[in-house]
Amino acid sequence: MARFWTPRKRLVLWLGVGAVAIVLVVLVTLVAAGVLVLKPSTSATITVSEVELHILQGSLAGGGGWFGPSFINYTAAEGYPMQVAVGGSWSVSWMFDNLDNANHTVYTVGPTPPFTIAASSPALPHTVAAGADRALITFTLGVPGNATGTYAVTLTVDALPPA
Repeated sequence: MARFWTPRKRLVLWLGVGAVAIVLVVLVTLVAAGVLVLKPSTSATITVSEVELHILQGSLAGGGGWFGPSFINYTAAEGYPMQVAVGGSWSVSWMFDNLDNANHTVYTVGPTPPFTIAASSPALPHTVAAGADRALITFTLGVPGNATGTYAVTLTVDALPPA
């Protein structure tokens, strides 16, 4: 009866075991270094409890801001609190009036950390015509992949001319 584990079969077996070991070491190293990221089995979410617009704007001769109040708070009436996927985004729309008799420009928008502005429609800077009623601007906010918890978000809308 012939031997099953011939030297050649043992060599093939040990080469196979060695190759698998090398692949495992490389994969573990890539995961540990953060190069290879394993996707979680469940999608994580954060809670956005409210969004407040803080509008940096000039004043009208008779008082008040060009676009009305300088603080606008979005609450339960606008769908807050809401769940947003980590790594995802959501949009905030602002419909406003230019109460002045001059054009005014919205230059930039900045959210409180850790959020980012992913998009704006229309693109910024955006000039709002004098006396414009019900002008709509939508900001899409990005949620970072490491966010956790509940957030009250402030969007600072800058409509002051650059110095």
